[in-house]
Amino acid sequence: MFLSYSGFKQYQKCNFAYWNSYINNTVLSEPNDRLGSIYGTIVGKIFETFYATQAWKQLDPQKFLLDLVDEIVSSVIREETSDKGHKKAGVLMWKGTGPGQNPAGMYTDRAELTEDVNAGVIRGLRIIKYHRLVGPRTDAELKLDYEFEGNKYGGRADFVIQRLKPFSDLLIVDGKGSKHLGRYVDPQQLKWYGMLFWLHALEKGGPLIPDKTAFLYWKAEPEKAMDWLTFSQDDFKGFFEEVQDTVKEIIKFEKMVLPNSPVAAARGVFKPKANEDNCRFCPYSSGCPQGAKVKAQIETQAQVKRDRKS
Repeated sequence: MFLSYSGFKQYQKCNFAYWNSYINNTVLSEPNDRLGSIYGTIVGKIFETFYATQAWKQLDPQKFLLDLVDEIVSSVIREETSDKGHKKAGVLMWKGTGPGQNPAGMYTDRAELTEDVNAGVIRGLRIIKYHRLVGPRTDAELKLDYEFEGNKYGGRADFVIQRLKPFSDLLIVDGKGSKHLGRYVDPQQLKWYGMLFWLHALEKGGPLIPDKTAFLYWKAEPEKAMDWLTFSQDDFKGFFEEVQDTVKEIIKFEKMVLPNSPVAAARGVFKPKANEDNCRFCPYSSGCPQGAKVKAQIETQAQVKRDRKS
């Protein structure tokens, strides 16, 4: 079995959504709107290139990165909106009131998105300089997959950085595109990456755990851009035991649901956890009466607010 952080988090939030996404590979009735997350994806890829090419050694690192923006914006848009028969095909719901648009969309058009990305690149370089996020080790998109007792635990750390003196500390950093600091993040994500790093280190030697982990907010000013978290070996050990218990439970439940069983049968084993947080953006409500009811209530409340505003 393969379990990533996103799968682990999905299972914790709602067993039935996990079944749809990772076991049944349920095809979405409508593509997901990717506009809300596309900024973070684009800026993350740009700074992945920054570290992969050691762009800080360029005469003008800012110009070097800004010259990449249009190409990477185009590449990410293609990746996010090309279905290729994939169960998680996406669309970009630009801000507006016409067909295929969303009144609450993040951006009006590509030009507005690109302008925000350009500003993010300039601000990101200031963040890196302020926190000295360079040094003898600067891994980007570091693969941390770990196999244990026939199961694989997957993860890719955005950045693993050994900073220069006087810090000299080892960091695991995950970039975030949200402007809401701490609102849409889960500390378990950093613990997951740190756990995988620790498991590899137990086998290979070297630094056993990162000195620090952090969320990096690309839309925040340098002084507030880093949200630091520290974990111990005991934290990682206890977390790995919890994760293994989760894998055993998933495998047990999966054996209880026969192939080609009705959705209702799966829903009886992988039980939905219907609430506003879980159901608001869930794409699987068509097969989940509990989730559909919650989403209908959310939409009714939103329509009342729109009517009042208009």
